[in-house]
Amino acid sequence: MKCLRCGHCCYYFTVIIVKRESVDKIKSFDDITEDDIKNKEQYEFCEHLSFDKKGFFCNVHHYDWFKETPCFQFSQIEDDENQVCRIGDWYKHDPNGIFYHQTNIMEKWRKKNEA
Repeated sequence: MKCLRCGHCCYYFTVIIVKRESVDKIKSFDDITEDDIKNKEQYEFCEHLSFDKKGFFCNVHHYDWFKETPCFQFSQIEDDENQVCRIGDWYKHDPNGIFYHQTNIMEKWRKKNEA
């Protein structure tokens, strides 16, 4: 599935992620132990989530091992890695627009990071 960087999954869904403090020591998926993972709860920002002018992005997507994690493999029913995420696509075509959605999430993200 092709992520459209809307930030939805990284905030609204419960998903298993690699802990921030474990990222640099992992060289392959086989290096990941139970101590390296945690449950990112619904309505909690993923600790790897960042934001730039293009939208939200994940700070660990570029690691080779990331493609084998439950977080990367999470999708709705898309079975092609080049198919766009249906949630991101929906926001993109929402009359309010993806910017409206991202602004709402961004405000929550700012408040969390300012605290």
